[in-house]
Amino acid sequence: MSKQGKPGRVPEWFERGRIRWAWGGWEPPSFYLRAGSLSGGVDGRALWAPRWWEHLHSEKHVAAMAEIGINLVTTHYYKGFGLEFEAEEMERTRKLVELYHQYGIHVLGYCQYTTVYPEALMDEVPDLAEHVQYAPDGSKRLYGGSGYFRWQWDLTSPVFMEYLKRVVSNGLENIGLDGVEWDGTVFSCYCDRCTEVFRQYLRDSYAGREYELFGLPHFDHALPAPQISSSDPMYHAWHEFRVDQMHGTLRELYGHAKSVREDAVFATYPPAPGLTRPDRDRIMPWSGDYLDLATSECHEMPRVTEDGRLVCAMRHLKQCTAIGVPSFVTAWIVPDSGGYRAPETANEVKLSIAESAVYGGHPFPATWANRPLGTDGKALYQDPARGGALKSYMNFFRDNEELYAGSTPLANVGVYYSLASVDYDREGALRSLQGIEQIMLQNQIPFRIYMGMPEDEVFDTDLVCIANQRLMSNVEGHAFRNHVAADGGLVITGETGSYDENRRGRADDVLAGMGTHAKVTRLEGFPEACEAGPEGRVSPLHPYLPAKHREVAAAIAAGAPRGLAVEVRADAYVGVDLWRTADGRVAVHLINYNNQAGPTTVSLRPATWLNADVNRLELLTPDDDTAVQTRDDGSVVVTGLASYAAVVIG
Repeated sequence: MSKQGKPGRVPEWFERGRIRWAWGGWEPPSFYLRAGSLSGGVDGRALWAPRWWEHLHSEKHVAAMAEIGINLVTTHYYKGFGLEFEAEEMERTRKLVELYHQYGIHVLGYCQYTTVYPEALMDEVPDLAEHVQYAPDGSKRLYGGSGYFRWQWDLTSPVFMEYLKRVVSNGLENIGLDGVEWDGTVFSCYCDRCTEVFRQYLRDSYAGREYELFGLPHFDHALPAPQISSSDPMYHAWHEFRVDQMHGTLRELYGHAKSVREDAVFATYPPAPGLTRPDRDRIMPWSGDYLDLATSECHEMPRVTEDGRLVCAMRHLKQCTAIGVPSFVTAWIVPDSGGYRAPETANEVKLSIAESAVYGGHPFPATWANRPLGTDGKALYQDPARGGALKSYMNFFRDNEELYAGSTPLANVGVYYSLASVDYDREGALRSLQGIEQIMLQNQIPFRIYMGMPEDEVFDTDLVCIANQRLMSNVEGHAFRNHVAADGGLVITGETGSYDENRRGRADDVLAGMGTHAKVTRLEGFPEACEAGPEGRVSPLHPYLPAKHREVAAAIAAGAPRGLAVEVRADAYVGVDLWRTADGRVAVHLINYNNQAGPTTVSLRPATWLNADVNRLELLTPDDDTAVQTRDDGSVVVTGLASYAAVVIG
């Protein structure tokens, strides 16, 4: 994974462990009125909605957010109707920002990257139809496929970038925003302009390989692939082109934001494997050089389902740690009956916040808190049970920022994402990645994620797990051989390395001959693979624990050259991660995902090479009746783990 330098800087308050975030009404009233339907759990067109909207803009509400401990919100700014039409509502945002600032709360302005509303924006851009995306059949690209009144900007149009720069400048200079948050990062356009830009991209990127990779004499008449097709080399190139365009425009807008205000926060979506939507491919670059803050939007609010599945957003947090960017998880609960909902109990609220603490102190989220409660102008945080849990947890994290700020991961097991495999062998690669991650999660093995090759081609975990990553380059193979030569270990499964990065079959896999090495464990078949969900494909909403999870977990533990960083004994619904605090101590973070079943007991033993003095313990938890003690055998036992606790050693 390569990255470019970033201009500007982030503000002093912006650091893992110091950010407590809430959604603050990011859709303007015009959006609800034009849509005419429920959106984001809000019936914004209802006759009672203005009362709720007034509450979100009141000083009483802002003061309540500050009392809860919130120090960052995202609120409405630019939805794509246009700067002229939205000016009145933007003035309301300006006044709200002033109010938030009086209470020490920072504000991001929610913006749409590509979505535009032609019925309003054509007043400013009369030739808008020449600057939006088109489908292969020549029809306009519409939001959601059928939103006829929501078109999408074309990233290759200079008008697009010029307009969004005006949006950014206005927000930072005139509205007083502390940063911008971008939604709607979508690009797949087949207009003549995009087709010609794509052909030039082919010439620049694949010069001399026209025949080798595509069987073509040149690219003068190359056609953009009309659909996802992992076996089509032109689809590979088309996909890479689209990502490159997204990366380039985001980098340009990021640079513009920093030129307007050097410490402006720039937030948008991170790169993520396509676990949820087989009809969509990745559009964000495998990098953290285009954003300061990641919006991990998902339906994996942590919970244990009735059939025993452990659903959680842990992967999003670890992926963002891998690219060096903090992430707030905007998650919901999706019942098996359909739809989605906010947390309904105090225990659900606690889990939704605590998970971000366990896996690195990422921004503590309250996505649901300001959604409407009833029809009399209240919000969900005003519900006593949920609001009480929210306040107690946010206050705890506010009072213990130093536990997370500046901390570094200590897990000595890594999971490797071959980017070519994740993009062009999705089903096989992702079922193995999801499976092996679920195995380690539910067998209490802390791990990190490698989003592709480290920039220096050196892995900093003792053990790297390569789970059926079939598409791999010679460079990757060489790096893994070097890792073993430097006394590192590998656990390899499935058909890893049997294809090159262009999906061409190899006579021998790229790691051939390594299976006999003492520090390499090859697991035959696919014992780590996750079963498909009800829709016939792997899904993070159905993260079934593989039947052979104990055997795989044992192989991982045995494969770590120095042993695991911490050995943990707990039930299958306890999550654990291990971090070095800024003052040099070892922090073992624990979460009881099955908190609705009551407190549980955990036994742990840190590795001797961590030099952690188990006779010097500090227990930090927002819950009551949790206790910790060191036993004569050197193990540390936590009793009464209700939802979350951190055991700080040394």
